[in-house]
Amino acid sequence: MSQYLLSAPLPTPALIESDQLAKKLVLDIDTATQEVHLQTMDFDTKKSMRTIVSSLIAASARGVSVSLAFDYRAYSMRPVSVYTAVKKLRNSGVTVVHLGNSWVGYPIAGRSHGKMHVIDNVVYIGGGMNLRGDSFEHRDYMLRYESAELASIVRGIQLSTHGSKPTADKTYVLDADNSLIVDGGMRGASRILDAAVEMTKNAKQSWYLSQLSPDPLLADNLQRTGATCMFNTAKSQKGWAGKVISRIDNRITRLNNTYKSSQKIHAKVIISEDPGGRLSVISGSHNFARSGVQLGTREIALHSTDQALASTFIEFIRAT
Repeated sequence: MSQYLLSAPLPTPALIESDQLAKKLVLDIDTATQEVHLQTMDFDTKKSMRTIVSSLIAASARGVSVSLAFDYRAYSMRPVSVYTAVKKLRNSGVTVVHLGNSWVGYPIAGRSHGKMHVIDNVVYIGGGMNLRGDSFEHRDYMLRYESAELASIVRGIQLSTHGSKPTADKTYVLDADNSLIVDGGMRGASRILDAAVEMTKNAKQSWYLSQLSPDPLLADNLQRTGATCMFNTAKSQKGWAGKVISRIDNRITRLNNTYKSSQKIHAKVIISEDPGGRLSVISGSHNFARSGVQLGTREIALHSTDQALASTFIEFIRAT
């Protein structure tokens, strides 16, 4: 019996940047014939999301099985518009699933932060993009695969995260180069963060791009290798709360943050090069910060040694 879940190696995925994702999602949804299952943390119907919601409704009208899953916290900032959209989707035959713990009386802990979409044999995973209008303006991406086997596995992962109770972290070994790591929301535990620390421990060189500065153990590894590190500054945040968080974040970290742009970073990726020159990458929804781990946040990430994919990520960081 094979140690891998897939019968054949995954091809290198396409990295779909934020400003192109809405167009790609709509194209895939509009041509779907069997199923469309989108899962995110945040959701609204602003800007590009209006077109995506319309495509979901049209797919359901064609007889496609359609679902949308998002965290309860989407209601916290936009209760009326989100409620109205959910009612419209449900009336159109779209299944809407609420994830995580209710934000009422429990506003921070227990978030369902993972992003993963299954559209027939197409899978979007390994990125940090929410299904919210302004997300398409951030520095972010999703990875697009075409694989019926992967679609089946990711759909199973989606369903396993739909309960309100945390579960144990789990690794899905897909092939010789690729694994999916799922943090199940157990407070204080993160297999994704542990893997990032281990991956960079003996690295010759590293690259770090995330919304926040990293966990101290990970920061130690990155500092030792003289890693290229980029995370948000007050300049790249729009709201006052984000600006305050970034000012504090940049003050307490010992890493040299080389990010200069005003575009908000929402991507989360680490690449390391081992002494033999082999590249490894971890990319997904995890910010690589300890705060989310302590709060029991559910996450998903791709851990890959696909050399072409790792090189693509390095170029993405250099262009940031």
